[in-house]
Amino acid sequence: MAYSVEARLPFLDHELVELCCSIPRRLRMRGFREKYVLRQAMHGLLPDEVRARRKRGTLSPLDAWMRAPSLPRAVADALSPERARRVGLFAPDAVRTLVDEHRSGAAAHGRELLVVAATHFWHDVFVDGGAVPEQPVFDDP
Repeated sequence: MAYSVEARLPFLDHELVELCCSIPRRLRMRGFREKYVLRQAMHGLLPDEVRARRKRGTLSPLDAWMRAPSLPRAVADALSPERARRVGLFAPDAVRTLVDEHRSGAAAHGRELLVVAATHFWHDVFVDGGAVPEQPVFDDP
């Protein structure tokens, strides 16, 4: 949580949790409408368009990070065809294609590249017995 935005923390207060548990089940959801009671409680405090919108996550600028002019050495190594060949979990040519298409802007493969890099980092630590990098992999954009 050191680098995250944790918006749920106020909802972990034990008195609030106890109050919420006392709300009758029939009021907790209205049909398939999630967070019905919370949305009603925020009436007059939040604009209606905010209260009515669907849930959405907070996305990281992964695509931009993976297009940085120079990737951190650990990431560049994890995404190299040589590393893919050595570890044997991904097709080296497919990794090269993903990297080339993403870095050129022809496609957005940030999530796929993150999976490849994370899998190779996992392999280093849990299969090869290596150490976790001491420095952050990505700097702030």
